Amino acid sequence: MNAHDLKQIDDLIEKRVKNLATKDDLKRELRGYPTKKDLQEELKRFVSRDDLKNFATKEDLSRFATKNDLKDFAKKGDLKNFATKDDLKLLGKDLESKMDDVASFIISSIDKHKADKRDLDSLEKRVEKAEEALHVS
Repeated sequence: MNAHDLKQIDDLIEKRVKNLATKDDLKRELRGYPTKKDLQEELKRFVSRDDLKNFATKEDLSRFATKNDLKDFAKKGDLKNFATKDDLKLLGKDLESKMDDVASFIISSIDKHKADKRDLDSLEKRVEKAEEALHVS
């Protein structure tokens, strides 16, 4: 390596160093960012300790079931004995049909009862007439 090569290397290093940010450049750049104190003040605007009093504590949460508590609760096989959504739909349709049958039975029974009552009334009138005829003779 000769003096000329060393000069070229020195020039390259000098160019690269000029392109690097200085301490003042970094300070100017960082002025736009919030400080730790700024962030703490901003956080206080959003949530205070008083706001957090209404949230659940560890003690409150300890009363709830955990994943481990529930792991043996019900297995997929246990659920096969319960009705599915489709079963319930079919049951609903079946119940509607049965309700219609019951309603028509009630209506026909009422009509029959009215007819029986009319027959009974006419029978009572005939008996009264027969009794009157017996008393008269």
